[in-house]
Order: sequence, then C-alpha cells, then structure tokens
Amino acid sequence: MPVFIGVHKIKSTAEERKIREGWKKYKEECARKGMRAVRAYYNKQAGLGYCETRAQSKLDVKKAHIPSGMMPEEIIKVKMLS
Repeated sequence: MPVFIGVHKIKSTAEERKIREGWKKYKEECARKGMRAVRAYYNKQAGLGYCETRAQSKLDVKKAHIPSGMMPEEIIKVKMLS
C-alpha cells in the first residue's frame, strides 16, 4: 500500500493532550477505512507535525483527517528507503 506523509501546522499554544486526541481519532478513522496510520511526530516550537499513513490515495488520507479536526496543510506520497 502506498505511503503518505501529512504535513500539519501546529500552534505553539496547542496542548499535547489535544494533539494526542486528534491522533487517536485519526487512527480510528483510518482503521475503519482499511488504512493504517503508522506514526506521528510534532514539534511545537517549529510549528510542525507530520503523520505517516498507508493508504490507497491522497484523497483517502485527506478524508480520514476530518474527524480528528487536524487537517494537514499538505499530503505527500513518498517512497520508503530501506
């Protein structure tokens, strides 16, 4: 399954609890849609967050973010290096 990276803007005032709740909702929605939310990273000081998802399309990734309330600024299809 293709791999996508979601690029998120994170406010410096964002609470870690809210970020974790959004990630949990996103993972649940991915599971319902047959996708896999692999992992997420963020840095409030840099104002950025990233999520890695295995899905069939960029549109699927975008739609799965809706329940989380944390829409990505950009979704990029990537290849993994081993």
